Amino acid sequence: MNMVHVSSNRCDAVTYTTPEIIAKAAQIDIAVVEGYIQNIYWELCELTSHSNSRHSENNSRNRLNKAQAELLLAHMEKDGSYTSLRDELIRQFDTIIGSLKARKAQRKLFYAARLERIDAMRDLEIASCYHGKYSDLALFMGLGESTRCTRYKYAVPAGKQTVDYLSVQELTALTEAQKDMTKLLCNGYDYEKIRNEVMKRFVEAEEKKATSAKDVPSVEDGAVFWKYVADNVRPFLAPSA
Repeated sequence: MNMVHVSSNRCDAVTYTTPEIIAKAAQIDIAVVEGYIQNIYWELCELTSHSNSRHSENNSRNRLNKAQAELLLAHMEKDGSYTSLRDELIRQFDTIIGSLKARKAQRKLFYAARLERIDAMRDLEIASCYHGKYSDLALFMGLGESTRCTRYKYAVPAGKQTVDYLSVQELTALTEAQKDMTKLLCNGYDYEKIRNEVMKRFVEAEEKKATSAKDVPSVEDGAVFWKYVADNVRPFLAPSA
């Protein structure tokens, strides 16, 4: 039974369980769990970061973090055996919290790699208005899809950063793409050359998946190659007329 949830799919989301979940897992009436919560209410409030607000009251009654859940089950065990339930709940909390920490750690590495790429662009006197284009291209290098597609897939709200919603594997790939782009910039590649290099790699990857080499045109085929790109790659990466 899945007993732990997250407040969103962001890497800094909050983990929690609910009285309803605990009652169902313990096979007891929800009113019994709510009674325990009422008895230790102020102790639960002390285990939140909003101990003096109305948010604390709603949170402590409806959403329980790991420490609160452990405290609640410790009190429940005075009247029954819930050791296996407590152990499984803690295990699920630790698993999800560990996953979120891994994502945040990799996000930190991504930020460092992105900063190096931005510094390289500044050294080359590339206007800041073009940084978005390079960021989109770097995302395609790492994930093989456009920023718009990625944001749609993860339902990223307007104003929120895409990287906050990526998995560890995706963040790792994106970090390597940022480093790769920095190397290309330092080797004298401009945006068009980098885009062509990305397309070349994309086609080479497609060739490996294709049943025969003729399924993917060669970059030397010019218009035929770019038509293939236009049909199979995101529009923003297609060549300008």
